[in-house]
Amino acid sequence: MEIELRNGRIAQNGLGLPKTAAGRAAALQRAENRIRAARGAFPYDRTLGSRILSETGEEHLAAFGLAAAREAVFPEAAVKAVSASAAEDAVTVRLECGGESREITVRTGGTE
Repeated sequence: MEIELRNGRIAQNGLGLPKTAAGRAAALQRAENRIRAARGAFPYDRTLGSRILSETGEEHLAAFGLAAAREAVFPEAAVKAVSASAAEDAVTVRLECGGESREITVRTGGTE
């Protein structure tokens, strides 16, 4: 179990206490964290994160985003990056885990 995050903030229950995420929701949240983090930025594990944030070119951005997301979520065995679409400066990745899915949009070019 881990603390549930919603829009970058700790989600709270009706009593104001942190909500916990477990099972598929926790796996999807860990995968989302891996995709949103810049690869190499965490000094204790340089393989944590994705290369999506560093991409500045627009050519083949969706294919690059999908490959980078798959690379980032590889340690989460239950989670698969199944598709990606690209806009001007963002990649939207669709993750699936045991029938649940989540879409994550990450801005490219070093800013989120």
